[in-house]
Amino acid sequence: MSPRAAGATVFVLSALLHELTFAVAFECPNCYFITLGMVLQVPLVEASKNLEGSRRGNILVWLNFVLGITAMAHLYFYQWHRCCSDDDLVFQSFYRESINAK
Repeated sequence: MSPRAAGATVFVLSALLHELTFAVAFECPNCYFITLGMVLQVPLVEASKNLEGSRRGNILVWLNFVLGITAMAHLYFYQWHRCCSDDDLVFQSFYRESINAK
């Protein structure tokens, strides 16, 4: 297997395992999230190749880790709350605590 094919295989396998992790955790699989995540990764991979070994490349990678994972978790939570949750207990408890704190 060529290095490029091996890299693509690892990329796809990693994306599928991450999708599976989120789908199991939120009990709500959504294939378009994995597509969105993979499509957005491709330009970042190419940009990071050009910035390899530089401070900008390091910042780009860490921003991707911090913001990308957080954004995907928020998207999954929003989707789960919209279609899979039985009620508004999460939001009611949050607002109730906010109101009682005042």
